[in-house]
Amino acid sequence: MTGTAVKKFTKFEAELAVFEQRYKGVVYDFSVKKNEKQARSDRYAIAKAISALDAAHKQLKEPILAKTKILDGARKEIKDGLLSIQTDIKNQIEKHEQIEKDRVGKIQERIARIKSSPEKAETLGAADIRDVMEAVQGIKIDDSFAEFQQEALFTKMDAAMALQPMYEKRLAFETEQAEHAEAIRLQEEKARKEREEGIRRQAQLDAEEASKNQIAAAEAAKKEAEEAAAKAIKDAEDRAEQAERDAKKTAAAAKLHEERLEKQKRLDEEAAEERRVADKEHRIKIECGVIDGLINAGLELMDAKVVIDAIGRNEVPNLTINY
Repeated sequence: MTGTAVKKFTKFEAELAVFEQRYKGVVYDFSVKKNEKQARSDRYAIAKAISALDAAHKQLKEPILAKTKILDGARKEIKDGLLSIQTDIKNQIEKHEQIEKDRVGKIQERIARIKSSPEKAETLGAADIRDVMEAVQGIKIDDSFAEFQQEALFTKMDAAMALQPMYEKRLAFETEQAEHAEAIRLQEEKARKEREEGIRRQAQLDAEEASKNQIAAAEAAKKEAEEAAAKAIKDAEDRAEQAERDAKKTAAAAKLHEERLEKQKRLDEEAAEERRVADKEHRIKIECGVIDGLINAGLELMDAKVVIDAIGRNEVPNLTINY
């Protein structure tokens, strides 16, 4: 510690000197068990000294911190008041600066519109350029331009001087273009009339030719129609004769078909009758055999016939006769 150290720390300075003399540069041989215990004991002794130093420091510092807190509070209260006043003045200055900035900006914007007039008019026609010139010339450079009045006046003069030759050049160009367009229009009008006259004459010739062609076509059509009518009559007569021949063939074929059907019908009826008779004879033969079997089994003839009739009417369950 230096000579300006707090006197309360003198005891701890003495302990530091003792600890430095006793422990600084000491190297413990931990291969010997008691040396490890000694090192831990020495560390604990130094820790106790550090704790005592911190406790003394805290005790000495508390009244100083309390005074500092009071001092900081008083400073803050005064400073907040000063800052409030300063902020009010600052806000007024900033508001004034913004108003001034807006005022200057609007004037500069008006001057910029005057200055850009020639550039915007470069793609316009003569009439529109004349309107721009009149608009620029109509701008009144008054006190509303404030300290920029002279700048606005010079800008207006420059714009007007730039627009005048631009207007004259554009007007001369459009006049030349209009005259050229009129010459072309007159030339095209003359050519159109000549074309129309040629078309009219050709149409008249075409009409006369068409009339001749129509007369010739009508005569040819009349002749063709007469020939077609004669051919149609001849074709109709031929078709009528062919139809009559076909009708006779059809009638003969129909009659032959009908005769074949009648013959087949008779044959089918005869075959059916033969099958019916044969079937009946077969059934009688079978039934007679069954009756003989029933009589042999002990039934009377009439009883056997009753049984046969009952079987034929399916009145006996699970019993049939195989014919």
